[in-house]
Amino acid sequence: VRATSFIKGWTNDYSTKSVGAPRLRQLRVSDEWSGAVPSLFKPWYGYRVGHLNILNEEKKPFRSGWNSFPRFYKEPPVWTYESYRASESVGMFGYSGLFYRSGGYGEMLHTTKGNSDRKLIRLFMNDWIDNYTRAIFVEANLYSVNSNLFSVITIITEYLPSGVYLTKANVEAAYLTFSSHDYYNVMVIILTISLILIILIIIGIKSVILKSLLGIRNFSTNWWTLCDALLIIIGTLMFVGYLLTLIYFNLFKELLQKDKSARFTSFYEPFYWLNETYILGGVFAILFAIRLINCMYCKVTHLIFGKAFRLVAKFLITLLYYFIV
Repeated sequence: VRATSFIKGWTNDYSTKSVGAPRLRQLRVSDEWSGAVPSLFKPWYGYRVGHLNILNEEKKPFRSGWNSFPRFYKEPPVWTYESYRASESVGMFGYSGLFYRSGGYGEMLHTTKGNSDRKLIRLFMNDWIDNYTRAIFVEANLYSVNSNLFSVITIITEYLPSGVYLTKANVEAAYLTFSSHDYYNVMVIILTISLILIILIIIGIKSVILKSLLGIRNFSTNWWTLCDALLIIIGTLMFVGYLLTLIYFNLFKELLQKDKSARFTSFYEPFYWLNETYILGGVFAILFAIRLINCMYCKVTHLIFGKAFRLVAKFLITLLYYFIV
């Protein structure tokens, strides 16, 4: 990111824009959990600190240099722990395989390289990273203008008790905003959503007819009618989740032009809905395939819809088999 203020937030090739400012986030072990060191090693190591876990995680406010506050001290803290809701962060696995929870001590950087470098120098001069530090997260949200792509970049650096540093990068990307030249992608999305709506309407009409024929008691005790109800619920949630994701990302796109503040903009909410939509979509596809197979041998369906529905079901199953194999 360049250091000049009038192009803040842009990369050197002017193709990627930072959504909000980058952020540093630290997880550390409480100083109350440090252990004694054998006398032979005390000249080099004054204390022993173990792995980070839910019991020994530090959450107290501190002054600069990780100095604790005296009792009844009224000065506002410099470094404050933020929960996962306040920090809008998510936990992730490090390169070592250890899982690091969300939240932590956050420090905002800037949308320009010069101001970010000065902030890093101040942090290092005040010993923001010490022997109690166990994980440092560098979090940045980017929007690529050329590819119309949102991405979340998280670089986690672990400091293990053995003194080893391990680094892992995690990148999530989503293509969920459209412009005038994205005709093909818009048509694919519209056709997909329309197909899901048609399937939900057909299943809903079929469920209403079966309920009137079988009665509420028989309808609620039959596995296949319950499967139809699950398809309606899961399909509706999937549809709503995808729409919410589109709305969130379009709001973030507007934020690129309007918001000039140097604050962290979390993509946790839209990517959460996106991942949930993918999971619901997989469950919906499996249940729908099972239901289609059952419909081929269902006498009630034959009486209501006739042979035409069976032919359509056979065609869809053959098509599904073709794509899987």
